[in-house]
Amino acid sequence: MLYLISTFQFDNVNGTYEQLKSSGSLRFFKQSLVNNLNSYDATSQKLKLMEDWENKFLYEKVNPQTQQMFSYKVFDDLRAGTPLKHEMYLKNMNEESIDVLLNQAELIKRPA
Repeated sequence: MLYLISTFQFDNVNGTYEQLKSSGSLRFFKQSLVNNLNSYDATSQKLKLMEDWENKFLYEKVNPQTQQMFSYKVFDDLRAGTPLKHEMYLKNMNEESIDVLLNQAELIKRPA
């Protein structure tokens, strides 16, 4: 569950590339390198869109579902790497809620 509700921020640090583009300095590089830089930029923009979608889905769908089923204080203990200080409990565990959660997990953690 901790893996499902965790997000990992993608930081696209592209200031230098943007400066090279806006100044026209890319013309001083081999075309193959420029093509690779452009490809990386396009891929990083797609990744950012995917990350935005995943975060929206997590906060609007998955988190409300898991908050009804699990103790989040235990997740905080696990993230901190400390011994569990809080009681783990499972609640509202019925077949329907488990099916919804499994389907959400399959959707959000599917490799692109």
